[in-house]
Amino acid sequence: MKKVFLFFLIAMCLGGVVRLTANNKPDFIPADIMVKADRFIHIKLQNKSTVNYSITPELKEKVFLTIYINNIKRAEYKIKYIDPKLFKPGGTILFRTNFRMQKGLDIKVEVNRLKVIPESDFLNNQLVKQLNDPMAWGTYMLRSPFVSVFVRLRQRARYHDCLSPPSIQPPETAKHT
Repeated sequence: MKKVFLFFLIAMCLGGVVRLTANNKPDFIPADIMVKADRFIHIKLQNKSTVNYSITPELKEKVFLTIYINNIKRAEYKIKYIDPKLFKPGGTILFRTNFRMQKGLDIKVEVNRLKVIPESDFLNNQLVKQLNDPMAWGTYMLRSPFVSVFVRLRQRARYHDCLSPPSIQPPETAKHT
C-alpha cells in the first residue's frame, strides 16, 4: 500500500512539473486567412498561452512566418516585423501580407516553422485555406416574358500568376522567393 501511495505521489508531482513546464511556453496558432476590403491577404495569429514571452535582439532577425501560395514558398517574415502584441498572454494580431487577391488561391501559413521560439505545441503551427475571389464572378439576370434566367459570367479572367509585387510594406519586410 505504501509503494502504491509513493508511486501515486511521485506521478502527481511529475505530472505537475510537466504541466508547469508546458504552460511556461507560448503557443502560436495561425487562426485564419482572409481577404479584407483592401484586397490584401491578412493572417490572424494568436498566442494561446498565458505567458509573456520577451524577444531577444538576436531572435528579431529569425524567420517567424512563412507563406506558401499554390504550393510555392512566396514569403518569409522575420520576428521584428510581427506586432509585439502577439507575444503577450492571449495575444491576437491581424498580419497584413504583401499579396493582393486576384483569383482563387491555395494558401498555407506556417508559424515558427524553424522552431526558433520554444512552444508548448508545435503541431498547430500551420493552416491551409483555399481563398476564392468574390469579385471574379458576376450574376446577371436575363428576363423574358416567360422565364427569368440567372447567368454567371466570368469577369476579369486572368490566367497569369495572381500575385502583385509588394506595395505597402518596405521591401526588407519580406524575403520573396
